Amino acid sequence: MSSFLIKLIAIITMTIDHAGFYFYGGISWMNYVGRIALPIFSWLIALGYKRTHSVQKYCTRLLIFALISQFPFYLYRKLTWGMDATYNVIWTLMIGLICLSIFDSKKIKWYVKLIIFALFCTSAHFAKLEYGIYGITMIIISYYLYPFADKERNRKKEEKANNKKTQQRLLAKQNKTTEQIGKINQEAANENEEIIEQNELYKYTYYPLATLIVSIMYNAYLYNFQMRYASYIVSVSVSTWIGSLIPLLYNGKSGWKLKWLFYLYYPTQFIFFILLQYFKTKF
Repeated sequence: MSSFLIKLIAIITMTIDHAGFYFYGGISWMNYVGRIALPIFSWLIALGYKRTHSVQKYCTRLLIFALISQFPFYLYRKLTWGMDATYNVIWTLMIGLICLSIFDSKKIKWYVKLIIFALFCTSAHFAKLEYGIYGITMIIISYYLYPFADKERNRKKEEKANNKKTQQRLLAKQNKTTEQIGKINQEAANENEEIIEQNELYKYTYYPLATLIVSIMYNAYLYNFQMRYASYIVSVSVSTWIGSLIPLLYNGKSGWKLKWLFYLYYPTQFIFFILLQYFKTKF
């Protein structure tokens, strides 16, 4: 699955989440679906950080759209009870990106990194950024626990296996011996087996498990660790866990080059709900 398709899933589930708050005026099945979005967006920030040629430009882009989205987000928040945040999620994504660049820096001492991280998290909490500390932590988890290196290595092995298959077809056309073709076919099969077997425990345990644990802790804190909300906390956390599984389907390819899709869509969805409410009250 390309990063474009993964981003599309995040956008769709995010929209379902926001629509749930608007149409139901509270928690509904749509919000359970919507919890899938955050781990995917967190992973996309980590992926973007790995791919970008300029963290500064990436940060600036997030800052611009955080500012553009703020007023539509504020108006939408007034329409729903479920949005307790003061600042939209792009602020959180931007801070998460800055934290990644700080943690990744070799010039900053480890204890200074922790102090800066703590300051960012504290600021995010008191400023009521959407998802706040939770969102920032999810980005850090995505960057350090998701097997990016293995995915890249597997992508190269897959390309190598495909090249061997192409070579096999060429040999077949040239009427080469069955033995030569069989040998190349076996090599391609071995490459594919290595792709499937490599680091499965790491891919399917550490990253999703960390996401699940952090989600349970965050939601339990959000509801003051009250047992009457236990079923909701578990359900929401499982939805988040499902969201963390989707990036594991990433095939190392970008897909369609629609870089501005999320940036433009994010404020537009809020404007749509605001206009919908306006026409509902007007007519």
